Amino acid sequence: MSSEYDPVRSDPFDAGQDRSLETVQRYFEAAAEPYLASPWSWLAWSLILPAAALLTPYFLETWKWLGVLLLWSAAVILGGAIEAFQIMKGRRKGGTTALATWVLRAQGNLSLVALLLSLSLIHI
Repeated sequence: MSSEYDPVRSDPFDAGQDRSLETVQRYFEAAAEPYLASPWSWLAWSLILPAAALLTPYFLETWKWLGVLLLWSAAVILGGAIEAFQIMKGRRKGGTTALATWVLRAQGNLSLVALLLSLSLIHI
């Protein structure tokens, strides 16, 4: 069973393999294409993060550190939810590949850890 990694992970002594940066980038672009098809998650992050940064002094003054913690936790959760929705939408439209599945699994695990840390900090 072949995967996107085959052209770059096969026998390192095989001189016939094209391992140029352009080739590797092409494989990664092909794997990411269904998930980067929409600019909405990028737009959401570009609005959410600066807004949270600008609101931080107000939240700090009004509710002290708890306010800042809640503000940034909400910003990360909201941005992550929008991004996850866009990723799932792209997956339904374009299918998936082995490399894309692996990357999304890793990203999903990191997102879950971020969510749990945010909830733990809020609880503390």
